[in-house]
Amino acid sequence: MEKLGFSKSTEASGRGRDKENYGEAKEKITAALKDYFRPEFLNRVDDIIIFDILSPEAIKQIVRIQVAEVVKRLSDKNIELVMSDAVLEHLAKEGYNPQYGARPLRRLIQSKILTPVANLLISQSVVKGGAIMVGLKPAMGTVGAGKTPDGGAVQEFTFEVRKKHKGESPIIVRDSMVQK
Repeated sequence: MEKLGFSKSTEASGRGRDKENYGEAKEKITAALKDYFRPEFLNRVDDIIIFDILSPEAIKQIVRIQVAEVVKRLSDKNIELVMSDAVLEHLAKEGYNPQYGARPLRRLIQSKILTPVANLLISQSVVKGGAIMVGLKPAMGTVGAGKTPDGGAVQEFTFEVRKKHKGESPIIVRDSMVQK
């Protein structure tokens, strides 16, 4: 059987090329189904659904939805979680895999955001009425380190805790916990 699926486009009009790839993939899948299954079976199938590639905008929206769930859970505990747009962009970029779609996003958010936040809660670095600010900074390292396979810079997540006491302005506590 020949290879089926989608390929990443490098053209400026990448979305148009994706639609062309989608059409080609649908034709190949239909032909492969006819080769593999008997016509009697295919006649009983009401519809064949072939999912399109998720756009970068859709991935960003999925990240926002999953992060909103975390923000709500923390706000129920009277703790604010604020993430910069750079963090959301980074999660969308790193958490998307063309083969698996958006499924790796939840694991990435769990390991890079939820685990450090849980550690801050357990260590009592953040209390009710406090806030956790999540940001990104370039990774520090030795010469030659700090580059991703595609040539981009490796980013580290930073966690800043703001404690608020009655009648006082927030106290900023820089946490030593940095996630790569």
